[in-house]
Amino acid sequence: MFKFNKKIIIISLVGILISGFLVWDYFNRIEKVRAGTSQNVSGWAWAELAGRGWISFNSTNCDVNGNGTYEGTSEGAPAACPSSGTVYSYGVNIDPTSYELSGQAWSENLGWISFNRSETGTPPDIPYNGTETYIAKLDTTDNYKLKGWARALTACKDNNWSGTACTASTAGDKAGGWDGWIKLTGDVQGGGTYGVTLNTTTTPKEFTGWAWGGNSADPSTKGVIGWLAFNDNSDGTTGPYDYQVTTTLTFGPTCSNTSESWNYCDDSHQPWLNWSCSETQTGRQIQITSWADSNFVSPLVDYTDTSLETGSLTFYHNTSYTTSWNTSYRWRVKCQSSTGWSGWATDSDGFTTPLNAYPSANFTYSPTTIRTNEFAQFQDTSTCSDSDNTCNSWNWTFEKATTCCLCECADDACLDSSDTCTKQGTSGDKIGVKWKYYPTTARGYTTTGKVRVTLQACDVNPYCCSKTYDITTIRYPSWKEITPW
Repeated sequence: MFKFNKKIIIISLVGILISGFLVWDYFNRIEKVRAGTSQNVSGWAWAELAGRGWISFNSTNCDVNGNGTYEGTSEGAPAACPSSGTVYSYGVNIDPTSYELSGQAWSENLGWISFNRSETGTPPDIPYNGTETYIAKLDTTDNYKLKGWARALTACKDNNWSGTACTASTAGDKAGGWDGWIKLTGDVQGGGTYGVTLNTTTTPKEFTGWAWGGNSADPSTKGVIGWLAFNDNSDGTTGPYDYQVTTTLTFGPTCSNTSESWNYCDDSHQPWLNWSCSETQTGRQIQITSWADSNFVSPLVDYTDTSLETGSLTFYHNTSYTTSWNTSYRWRVKCQSSTGWSGWATDSDGFTTPLNAYPSANFTYSPTTIRTNEFAQFQDTSTCSDSDNTCNSWNWTFEKATTCCLCECADDACLDSSDTCTKQGTSGDKIGVKWKYYPTTARGYTTTGKVRVTLQACDVNPYCCSKTYDITTIRYPSWKEITPW
């Protein structure tokens, strides 16, 4: 369904290429200097509809040595390129860290095809029709698909053109109804998908597949360009002309598997941020921003560390910014390796802070060493930060450690029948609980040891935290009365 008729390519390549560089004055006024040699995308695409022809992604296609002058085959340019004249430099670029596209391609019949949002305006549909600052991006996390849009600026003439940029997403009054938008990946009516992907195994790396230059307002029409092939092998067969759109972009590691983990009782404000780096990590950059700032225009935290030991620290715990309670945040991360930086890995659901700080559980006990058949006083000193700043429940646990146990005393008679003694706290427990140490030699306990005491305090939400102490216990020597000499 996606094959185009290669017979339409059999036209005078010489005439097309020469006409492609007769830069017509109207759009030459947009920008005369376009840095072709500094852009990393080059090569040719082919527009399927008859007469639309070649689209060049870089002026170095015919200015191979990048000196600004056409020299034809003597500089290694294709035979159909001009052999003399001044080059109007242009090109398309993929940012090596964000993988966002910018710059312009050139069509011999349509003029400038722009990847700059500042020139094209906001796309008419997803993706990138929100508050993004770009209109096209290479998605390294989804099989290197080229997603988004480009736009033929001539489609904005005349009423939607300011002289340097389109002023609306719709077609201009001289565009014949075509709005100029070219979609790089999408769905086909009746089922199926189309799109452009990057083959990262070739040198240079080649784009393959089709973009769609039909009318976005009426997908059933082919508009002016129709299908746009990025490679003569896009349909799996080699065409009569060898052409590709290529890039010299090098890729760093892939950053993925973002997640958060909380230790609410240690830090209720900040989660631990976790990720994976596909290569040995030597650097990291983490940004945290408000949920409303989906493009990370004004990050609240922007932390970079390039002094890491090899392979270390694929996690981060922020201490530079105090978050607000019951508030959602976005975060993203990229990692560095010996091959460069990854693109941003954005955690899709971010994190939300709790309603308030978790309780700070604590207690005191006296005496500090518990003796046989003597009471020990345990006093709750926990604090809670809920709506009434009051803890609502307590749970005391006394666990047998190595050599002894503690049991609750009732009427001065210790309960010594269980290994673990637990008392469910009530509001009365806030003022303290008395327990008595009672060693049981029949169970093999020695005369000294430790007992582990834990208090869990909960607020109204309920958020709960615990505090544990290991307390020394001793047993006095036993004695009995004997007859004196």
